[in-house]
Amino acid sequence: MADAIGYGVVALVVLIGVVVLWPTPRDARRLLVRWSVSDPADAEVADALTYLRRRRIWYPPLFLAGPVLVRWLSGWRPQSLWSLLGTLLLGALLAELLAQRPVRRSRREASLEPRRVRDLVPGWALAVLAVTATAVGVVGAVGLFGLRLPNLFAVGDADVLAPHPGVAAAGAVAAVLTVSAVLWLSVRRPPSGQPRSDAVLRIRSGRVATGLGVAAVCALAATGTTFLGLLVTLTGLLAWRLIAGATNVAAA
Repeated sequence: MADAIGYGVVALVVLIGVVVLWPTPRDARRLLVRWSVSDPADAEVADALTYLRRRRIWYPPLFLAGPVLVRWLSGWRPQSLWSLLGTLLLGALLAELLAQRPVRRSRREASLEPRRVRDLVPGWALAVLAVTATAVGVVGAVGLFGLRLPNLFAVGDADVLAPHPGVAAAGAVAAVLTVSAVLWLSVRRPPSGQPRSDAVLRIRSGRVATGLGVAAVCALAATGTTFLGLLVTLTGLLAWRLIAGATNVAAA
């Protein structure tokens, strides 16, 4: 009976999450306008709506099941922020996998210019992700050999929520691989809808995923109740905001 009640509560939470997060045409139009698509047509709004729905459908189940799976595999209890960022990143990956199926339409327009990862994400953003993940991976590898860096900023027990060094290193690698997969899938995704909205949504996918990767790695490194951990977390969130910030890409 207790198990049945528990599963019922989880199912209810998932259902409520899907309803609350489910996007509307108004949300889709607002997304396009934010990314400098002036006066979007109905077809472009429909493209953006499909784009949002492919992502948000995954958020509630991933947010509930992800931490449980991580704890079962590694014995580490993820922080809420890291769980949220990981959920958004995995949702983006699953959405891009779904988008690989060509859309059956009587007419489909596409740009003849070849697409590259650098067309979606600026080089400096990729460099920030590489440096951040490398730093966390090195610190995790050092920890595997029993070495510990001095913690000069602790204001509490910094090891309460800290993952095993191997988990930290593996998490950094997983974040980079996930972002790389999203970028690759965004580049090779079959064209769908209008060229203007198609280009903008590809760029948004790449930049948001890269920013999420940086923030997730920083949140993974910033464990415990330390001043340095808080600073690293805020830096990661700021980097996410800068990388994923909407710019004038409507003509890209």
